[in-house]
Amino acid sequence: MNKNILTVILLLIVISSAQALIQPEKTEISMSPTESFSIPVKIVNQSGERALIHLSSDSVLNTEFAANDFYLNANEETKIAFNIMPSYSGAYEVELKLEYAERTENATIMVAIGDVYHFGSVKNCGDNFDCFIEATKTCSPAKLTHTLTINWEPVFGFTQTTSGYYEIKGMEAGECVLYSELESISAEFTEEMVQEMLNAGATLEEIELAEQQLNEEMQKTVGVGTTCRFSQSKLTETFEKMKIGSYSSTDWETCEIGNTGKISFSGGIELRYQKQNICQNKLDKLTLWIKNDSSVTQEVKLSAESTIFTPTIEPNFLELDAGEERFIQLELYSNRTFPIDEEYSVIVNLETDDTMISREIFFNLTECIKTEKLFRVDLQTEHISLKKGEDKRVYFTVENLDEEDNELFFAVKTDLKNELQQTKTVLSKGQKRTYWIELEALKTNDVGKHKVELFAFNPFYDVKKVFYVEVRGIHEVEVTLVSEVAEIERGASGIFTILVENKGDFEERIRTNYEEKENFNVNIADESFYLQEKESKKIYVSVNPNVTAELGEQEIEVKVNGEEIYLNFKVVEGENPRKTDGVVEFLSVPEKITLSQEETEIKVLIKNISGEKIENIVFWIESLPEGVVFESTTVEEIKSEKIKYVEGKLLLDLEEAEKGSYDITLVVENSQFRQKKEIQLVVLEPEKEEEEEEEEKENPNPLAGLFSLGSGELIGLIVLVLIVIILLLNPGKERRLNRKRGN
Repeated sequence: MNKNILTVILLLIVISSAQALIQPEKTEISMSPTESFSIPVKIVNQSGERALIHLSSDSVLNTEFAANDFYLNANEETKIAFNIMPSYSGAYEVELKLEYAERTENATIMVAIGDVYHFGSVKNCGDNFDCFIEATKTCSPAKLTHTLTINWEPVFGFTQTTSGYYEIKGMEAGECVLYSELESISAEFTEEMVQEMLNAGATLEEIELAEQQLNEEMQKTVGVGTTCRFSQSKLTETFEKMKIGSYSSTDWETCEIGNTGKISFSGGIELRYQKQNICQNKLDKLTLWIKNDSSVTQEVKLSAESTIFTPTIEPNFLELDAGEERFIQLELYSNRTFPIDEEYSVIVNLETDDTMISREIFFNLTECIKTEKLFRVDLQTEHISLKKGEDKRVYFTVENLDEEDNELFFAVKTDLKNELQQTKTVLSKGQKRTYWIELEALKTNDVGKHKVELFAFNPFYDVKKVFYVEVRGIHEVEVTLVSEVAEIERGASGIFTILVENKGDFEERIRTNYEEKENFNVNIADESFYLQEKESKKIYVSVNPNVTAELGEQEIEVKVNGEEIYLNFKVVEGENPRKTDGVVEFLSVPEKITLSQEETEIKVLIKNISGEKIENIVFWIESLPEGVVFESTTVEEIKSEKIKYVEGKLLLDLEEAEKGSYDITLVVENSQFRQKKEIQLVVLEPEKEEEEEEEEKENPNPLAGLFSLGSGELIGLIVLVLIVIILLLNPGKERRLNRKRGN
């Protein structure tokens, strides 16, 4: 027994400390009837193992999770957005459900849309006036259903029985908010009234018809929602008077009537509408709401008819999934002969596969504008073109068509930077003025077409004009020196880093060169390359003062696409000259490189034999011919006794390069060492590449015939070759790549 009790206690402890599996960030939310709302919901997997999570929701509202099915690891938690779509004003309940590992948990969210003011627990007083009056004293949420019979005999000759619904919503801005709605109403002529009508010559049939018409008119008030705002004491006083049968219209002067209709059709189709005003003397629209309350997809045909209007419905055909809801618009046109502030109606017909229902929709006409056109706006263009960074003015003319002075306001909507010359103006009768909008295309704007909307308006009329701006791209390359070297020893090297950013909208070819300086060897690892739009690249510049370079402050000018970058540094006496051997070993080097296409990859395998880690190794090539550039990458580090490829690309300009064979030098270096390897470079014409290869096959060793010469002839030829080599490699004149800035 004790063991069982202990088990139960432990189980209760676990249950009480367990975290809810599904937790909305809020359980009560308020939202606009015209905008969607999103709320995070925390989901926790407490199954002890990885599990598939399934989320769902149940509500008359249109709702959805950002994800319905996903996996969570054991004890993992996440947050998922839960979206609620716009709908009619009111209070709604939304149930959230989580299912996983044969477990289910629910959570509830209360949603207030529009004029709903309190989410507290609503006390149901039924028809008990005392209960409801007690709630009015503190403005606590409560509801009351009250049936009232009024004898209008002295004035109208009939009795009226009504059933009303009253609900205290709570406090708002220091006032108590009360919602009321008429649920049912009926009227019956008194015996005295019937007798008077008979004495006046009416028949019983006519009297019955009059009573029927009276009831039909009264039925139009059923479902009318009224929102009232009282002081707390005034609300209590009003219902204490109602309790004893005293009713005064002055008690309800603070109320706002909002007539709503809700019509359910057989077949599970529901129509809702909000009683609205439409403008006299123009085409205006009513908004209706259609919902499929059935469990199957339904096709609905819609039409409208009227004896005085010409109504149209858009769209006039809907295919609604089970539970789906859609808004439709009823267009109506009236002219000046239609009296304003009177109630009108049209008939809306809904037809499904198995039923056709007609319902009457009520609305009022109101005076919205004084004239058909109070002013006119004319744009002087419909399309302009701007390059990024440019600005331009677009002119528009405004003419007053009214008989009186006209105050107009202007606004612009666009994603471009804009400025209005005037945001408002006053025009006299018939006056015309011209104003401008200044538009600027920023570098952050997208290339392409941009919409610009100009609004001109006053309280009675508005005009919208639309034109388009074509934003053109720009060429923009930004060059920044991001890494400098303060001091460089004679005989050593310093590596400078330059960041090149293509901030424009086109592919850019980047060319680099530098100003030659006596007793300094300069190398730019990437002399020519391409950058796509918004792409960036770091280039490395190696500066090597030789042992006779002048000491002190020095400056070397580097140009990137013509933009000057100055490398400033101090040359100092070298304590530890750079090593030229014993740091790396060339394991795999091509003896000859043949170029016949625009791009050729080069890989050289090296081994670190220095006994310690080496860093920031730059790979470049000396003595490249005109029309050939080398694009390399920097190796960050090679650990002792490890091997790694240094690689790059030889880029061949087919127009500038000349066919021939060249001696070039591969250089691998950092600030502590520089080692070289000489190889041969052969530049071929593209169309003769195959022919050259065939010649190599036929004569694989061009020097083979050399050794067939006699000894004297051979010695003479060797001397001649040595003389030519000495002349070519004149030590008094350095050979280097002539780097030129591209056009």
